[in-house]
Amino acid sequence: MLPSHDNFLCILLKCKRERSLGHLRRLHHLISDSNTTFEALGNYFVPAFIECGCVQSALEVFDKLHYKNEYSWTSLIQAHTNSGDASLAFKFYARMLEEQVLPNSFTFVVLLRACVHLKCIVKGRELHCEAVKEGYELDQFVASILVDLYAKCGSLSDAQDVFSELKERDTVLWTAMIAGYSEHGFGEDALKCFRQMQDEKIPRDAGTYVCILKACSSLEDIVTGEEIHKEVTVSGFNENPFLGNTLVYFYARVRKHEEAHTVFNRLSSHDVVTWNALLAGYSENKRSEQVLASLDQMRKEGKFSPNAVTLSCSLKACCSGSQAIDIGRGLHSEVLKKGYESEVVVGNTLVDMYSKCGFLTEAMWVFDNLAIQDIISWNTIFSAYAEHGLGMEGMNFYERMKSEHVSPTLITFVSSLKACGLQGLIDAGFILHTDITLYGLEKEIQVGNTLVDLYAKCGWLRESRKAFEDIGIHDVVSWNVLIAGYAERRLGEEVVSCFKAMQQEGVPPDALTYVFILKSCGDANLFEKCQKIHAEIATDGLEVESQVASSMLVLYSKCGMLLEAEEVFKTIPDRDVVCWTALISGHTEYGSGKEAVNYFHKMFMDGVSPNHFTYVYVLKACSKLKNIESCREVHSFIIKKGYEKDPFLCSALVDMYSKAGFLDDAHVLVLHLNVQDVVSWTALISGYAEHGSCEEALSCFEQLQHEGVFPDIILWNAILLVYSEKGEYEVVFGLYSQMQEQGVAPDSAMFVSILKACSGPAALEIGKKLHAIAFRGREEVKNPILMNAFIDMYGRCGSMKDAQQVFDALPVVDITSWNSICSGYARQGEIDLVVRSYHGMVQDGIQPDGFSFLNLLTACTHAGLVHEGCHCFQAMIKEYGIGPNIKHQTCLIDLFGRAGQLDEAVVAVENMPFEPDFVVWSAVLTACRKWGDVDLGRHSFDNALKSEEKNTGAFIMMYNIYSDAQMWAKAMEIHAMRAASWDNLNEATGQVRPGSQRQ
Repeated sequence: MLPSHDNFLCILLKCKRERSLGHLRRLHHLISDSNTTFEALGNYFVPAFIECGCVQSALEVFDKLHYKNEYSWTSLIQAHTNSGDASLAFKFYARMLEEQVLPNSFTFVVLLRACVHLKCIVKGRELHCEAVKEGYELDQFVASILVDLYAKCGSLSDAQDVFSELKERDTVLWTAMIAGYSEHGFGEDALKCFRQMQDEKIPRDAGTYVCILKACSSLEDIVTGEEIHKEVTVSGFNENPFLGNTLVYFYARVRKHEEAHTVFNRLSSHDVVTWNALLAGYSENKRSEQVLASLDQMRKEGKFSPNAVTLSCSLKACCSGSQAIDIGRGLHSEVLKKGYESEVVVGNTLVDMYSKCGFLTEAMWVFDNLAIQDIISWNTIFSAYAEHGLGMEGMNFYERMKSEHVSPTLITFVSSLKACGLQGLIDAGFILHTDITLYGLEKEIQVGNTLVDLYAKCGWLRESRKAFEDIGIHDVVSWNVLIAGYAERRLGEEVVSCFKAMQQEGVPPDALTYVFILKSCGDANLFEKCQKIHAEIATDGLEVESQVASSMLVLYSKCGMLLEAEEVFKTIPDRDVVCWTALISGHTEYGSGKEAVNYFHKMFMDGVSPNHFTYVYVLKACSKLKNIESCREVHSFIIKKGYEKDPFLCSALVDMYSKAGFLDDAHVLVLHLNVQDVVSWTALISGYAEHGSCEEALSCFEQLQHEGVFPDIILWNAILLVYSEKGEYEVVFGLYSQMQEQGVAPDSAMFVSILKACSGPAALEIGKKLHAIAFRGREEVKNPILMNAFIDMYGRCGSMKDAQQVFDALPVVDITSWNSICSGYARQGEIDLVVRSYHGMVQDGIQPDGFSFLNLLTACTHAGLVHEGCHCFQAMIKEYGIGPNIKHQTCLIDLFGRAGQLDEAVVAVENMPFEPDFVVWSAVLTACRKWGDVDLGRHSFDNALKSEEKNTGAFIMMYNIYSDAQMWAKAMEIHAMRAASWDNLNEATGQVRPGSQRQ
């Protein structure tokens, strides 16, 4: 008689517990003939055979069972996962579900562990959904493994969601979260998690301390790291070798070399792992010299031979420079001799070393010959492609990765998106975005930020904004990449709007945020907002950041706020070429050319070498000074630097000599250029025309064609523009006819240039002919810029009826349209129509700009409305944040001057934020003659000569002032000064005084 069922079960469980395979087989043989007993105990035999190490016997029993319960299925699934055959484990799970056997919590734990091992987040998410369906999502073991899976795969938001749902969270769970944050570069979150763990009095073990010290290492948080070291000592974990090695790594990583060696020497025993911790700390801190020195010391002691990790750390120290790569190649030879090339960590580091040193061919060779290519191997290549901006190569590699059934990770996507963004590969970006959504990573902040950046770089700002909103929780990087996208497209209002939203969301801006904000404010001329943001920068304590200070300097210089620019300049300790160039450009554009040249000299004294942009601005400053010595001095600097053959600077030199009036120098320079280009000839022709030498300009135009430089549409536009601005419409129309004979088709820009010549009633007929030609070619209808030019032309010709007719026919009215019609009415002195048009513009929702207010000021000046003009000037600054330029200031001074308020005119001149030019002093001189103020007239005359000593207009006006006052001796003195001025000019430049002959 056979023993009872319970007796059999007791014996079976004892065999399993003692792993007695022989006894288990005999027991199985005894009951195999009894179907009833076999069916009752069969599901116990399957896990028993697996426990005894005989999976084949377990499978034989399993196949004979009529009813297989969840324990049998789970045991076999676990057996396959333990043997590394995860695919077969998942097949068994699928069969289990097909046979309608419900998994238990342990089934999910086993399968999720396999996902952790494989870092297969997609399968893990599927199992998570099924666990929820079966009601196991809050099971402590299932939830713990889910947290571990998501944390190790970098899906930290999912890990946090599962973690937060659990009521009981033990040391293992907390450590898993800390490890996830630490491993994926979220050190601050790891520290926050650790602090919360302390607050909740959760015991910490050695593993917890290892993970949090790694976070402190990556953050270089010395204070917290040292606090944890004390806690480790108090907790009695001092002798734990893993913790000891981690402390060595931490101190080496944060540059506390003495402490690192102190901990190293106090360890009870050293092995190769201890040395590796020291090398790894130095390596992560990019202290290449210390890594290689420690390797030499390890070799000299002779106790331990470098292993795969040692060589991997040493190879990381060889990731930069031509000398380092030679050492790296030597270490590569050692790797091959010791047979470590099959080690994944060593192979990956070799790939990384060759990639970072720019040897991508060698990197790919190492990759292709790796025994095992894990996800880090693939990601290292992706990072290399991103680093070198090889987006297309990166996408080809991505397709290869998919074809080899390797699942991409967060780093894969981030690197690939970066490479696509650098090359503007938007289609490839769409493919990656689709896959990111498939893998459920679109809400991960690193991926989301890179998507925002990709779309912004490619100009897809709507998609960039959507990707930003999809992230959910934003950090400063999220906001910075979004703001940078708008800033790059010069969308200043959107940048400011984002900045406000960022502040409302409670995300503190960093230095880079302010750099983008300041750039946008400068591009959009948002002066008042700039000063407000400057105040916020000071509040946040970021004024000392070199990037912020430089951006502030560039902004103030660009806006002409030179006093503020100089104050910021003084606070910058290390002034680079960008800082100096910004200040020089500011003084060139808005201030004194003399100051610009002075700063250029100071720049040399400070040991900073100018770049091409510096020379361009200082050449422009010299052209304003009209001082031949300054021009030739800067020219000599360019020659000394070896830039004299640079076509860009050569053209700038020609432009400088031309604008300064030294036309012989400019002409000689053009003729001696290695390559005579259109730009240089255009500068020379413009110079001749600006100084009244129209015949020489035309002669040059013919000469350049003789020299084999054929005028293109740009050069035709340039010469037409020169004569247009001088109002010589007959010459312009003649040149236009010549251009058509040569078969050069006019474009809209050319029509605009020609129309600028049409000014005054006499030019009206030619203007109408041009209108008819443009209308026949449908240019007018196609180009709103041209239609605005016709409004402007009719206004300057005094035909406001025609101007209004074109204006009324516009399909879309923009700021230029309104300004053109207002300008026309302002010239006619129609103050009521100017004001009505201005209000119509505002009602249309169009923000007035500086030119709009110039029209209002001009109308007030012509009408003698001083009070209204002053109100308009103040409204422009205070209500609209528009900084007045020199034209606004001149108009205001003219307004006071015409009304006889000469004291107010002088105050306005003295309060100008930049140095008054000849036009400003001319306005004061005109007023002085009108009201007979001789003393102020002489003061204005002297200042006018300082700004433009060659301009005869000042002499004529001052002569007339003295004549009106019947001060004949003084008048003749001015006449003599004028003659002497021309004689001096003749000696310097060879130009001839009117009424004299060239000898």
